Amino acid sequence: MSAARLAGHGGLVGSVEPLDEIFKLLSANVKLNELDNVKLVKACIAGEKGERILYVPRSPINASLIRGYAELMGGARRAIKVRTTTLEDLLKRIGDVDLLKLDVEGAEMEILTSVYLVPEQVGRLVVEVHADVVRPFSVSRLLEKRGYNVITYLPENTTTQVFIYAAHPSLL
Repeated sequence: MSAARLAGHGGLVGSVEPLDEIFKLLSANVKLNELDNVKLVKACIAGEKGERILYVPRSPINASLIRGYAELMGGARRAIKVRTTTLEDLLKRIGDVDLLKLDVEGAEMEILTSVYLVPEQVGRLVVEVHADVVRPFSVSRLLEKRGYNVITYLPENTTTQVFIYAAHPSLL
């Protein structure tokens, strides 16, 4: 919950989580740390509103709408139906965003192509991309076409996890 402390009392941190067990942990963490600037949303971000199947491997932090991603993470141990909302709907509810971190376990392109993000609405993005499921170049190119300056970072200890940093040109 470092983000909540960095945002301060004038800022807001939103966290979207579909899994009951993780949502309960987040809720307990927010309460324990007395964070009044955190809004938790029990849902799954997807390309469309409705219901979808979420594939949950051994480690629930790797749950994904993409079955292939869950298989890469050790196999889908269970599949559960979750309520989905769109990034567009979420942004309509909370307004302009300074920083959006998108960590959606292989569903990056589905979500990013379903909304027309512009730098004036979302100033900065950090997108975690799993290169064995999604091409990082596709994410970078999409964000560049929408007016963002983009940097791609590949950590030394992995060949599959890539971070795409995108920012409004005035924020660099």
